[in-house]
Amino acid sequence: MQASHKVIFNTIITYSRSLITVFITLYSTKLIINALGVDDFGLYSLIGGVVGMLAFFKSALTSSTQRFISFNLGKGLMNEVKRVVANSFLIHILTGLVIVLVVEVIGQYFITHKLVIAPDRLGTAIIIFHFVVASTFVTIATVPFDAVLNAHENMLVLAILGIIETVLKLLVAIVLSYIVNYDKLIIYSVLLFSVLILINGIKWVYCYRKYKETKVSLVKDIDLSQIKKQTSFAGWNLFGAACSMGRGHGVAIISNMFFGTVVNAAFGIANQVKSQSSFFSSTILRAINPQIMKSEGANDRKRMIRLSMMASKFGYFLIAFIAIPLLFEMETVIQLWLNKTPKYVVVFCQLLLIGAIIEQLTVGIKSAIQSVGDIKKYMIYTGGLLLLNMPRFLFF
Repeated sequence: MQASHKVIFNTIITYSRSLITVFITLYSTKLIINALGVDDFGLYSLIGGVVGMLAFFKSALTSSTQRFISFNLGKGLMNEVKRVVANSFLIHILTGLVIVLVVEVIGQYFITHKLVIAPDRLGTAIIIFHFVVASTFVTIATVPFDAVLNAHENMLVLAILGIIETVLKLLVAIVLSYIVNYDKLIIYSVLLFSVLILINGIKWVYCYRKYKETKVSLVKDIDLSQIKKQTSFAGWNLFGAACSMGRGHGVAIISNMFFGTVVNAAFGIANQVKSQSSFFSSTILRAINPQIMKSEGANDRKRMIRLSMMASKFGYFLIAFIAIPLLFEMETVIQLWLNKTPKYVVVFCQLLLIGAIIEQLTVGIKSAIQSVGDIKKYMIYTGGLLLLNMPRFLFF
């Protein structure tokens, strides 16, 4: 299949996946809010957000690994691809273990002493925290599989697994509605963790059987010089992701300190609206991104720049098509979706959507810079600017 045809095919696949998952996810969220109640939903959004900051690193780590795989695929260096994958397995397992140790030590103190949580729900919050930390480790450790699938532009498998995961989460929401004698929040955490294990297990088996570069030895195929290069690139990508995470989840933490879990529920709903609206624009980037990396690897910079501009333009129009009407009719949409309008939800949704629209203007440029590999200054400048909106969280 020609590169241009592959981009079109992958765009159609990922766009179709987005259409299906958006509607299922929005309906699932409605069921979960009704089953848990606003306070418990806000509590889960808060705890999930605290550790979800780290899960947000998945996209940064995936794009880092994918960059090296796609770059070497563009050059036709399959032995280098195998080394990159082997290095990635080692890097991500070690990274996951370090994060688990650090977060388990610091996180419990933070939840117990800093967050505003009702005393009778504190024990439940700690249990949720452990499950979310475990989910974070699984997410980080399996990043190389996502990177391999993205680099090979196998969007069909990613779409099928994404739809299966969304349907399973809908089933979790339905099951939750019928639970009476147990703590629904704990059951919800257990079931979500089970879904994560199942989906990543399927992904591992498929990649191991389909792509020979995943059949690696962590002794023979490790390249220390390559690890240094990958770690440096991933480190700056993680810095950018951390700054973006700090802007988003940091605001949620500050809101909890001042206003409690009700505001966190509103913020969690707003994030759902933003993420589902962004799905439509992110499809074009997922489809084009591997080609951007491969073009740079093949020394075709002219095509790389053209593709990155295309990703920005089409991404902007796709999100604007959804988000601009929502900005004006947000209260009506929330009322139809949830059958009620929780406090602060409308204004949070509108503000997050405006931010998402602006971000799409340069999303392709970020991929172009990553494809070249020199991202240090870019991450310092953009990350520093992102953190300027939350000085209290950083310094007090």
